[in-house]
Amino acid sequence: WSAPDPRPAATLVLLRDGAAGIEVALLQRSAHLGFARGMYVFPGGALDAADADLGDPWLVAAIRETFEECGVLLAEPDPHGDVQGLRERDFAEALGELGARPAVAALHTFAHWVTPEIESRRFDTRFYAAALPPGQDLMALTSEHQAVGWYRPQDATALPMLPPTAAALAEVARFATVAE
Repeated sequence: WSAPDPRPAATLVLLRDGAAGIEVALLQRSAHLGFARGMYVFPGGALDAADADLGDPWLVAAIRETFEECGVLLAEPDPHGDVQGLRERDFAEALGELGARPAVAALHTFAHWVTPEIESRRFDTRFYAAALPPGQDLMALTSEHQAVGWYRPQDATALPMLPPTAAALAEVARFATVAE
């Protein structure tokens, strides 16, 4: 048996300032999925070949997946109005319709995790952090998730999650505000 090659992936630790301190967006994966079923995760997923056409494929994948999974669009110029109808469209086409491009400068490198070789599904995942754009919030769920919400990192520790998610939350918990 040889370990499968890890699949390139990106995820976004989406942050906002809440009344009781910093909050992070978490999605609970559907109990029907094969990988990380029922676990709380950050929005993210595998890189698509088309991501490279829009810039750094890792950054673009984090932005694209966040838009697809929870409706938050990090784009410049900042899109105005309801963009939710564009979530099911090709990402490049949706951006073109808005006259926008991925706001890669809004993302900050946060962590890099590779699934251990003993796992049958492996990912080489880059984690980024970004502030929730003004005027946006988490939107309706996709079929991949059964819950979505904002959590204070210290309150999320009891939720089922993989070690990289728990480690990222522990790091975020050290800060009181997104600006920090």
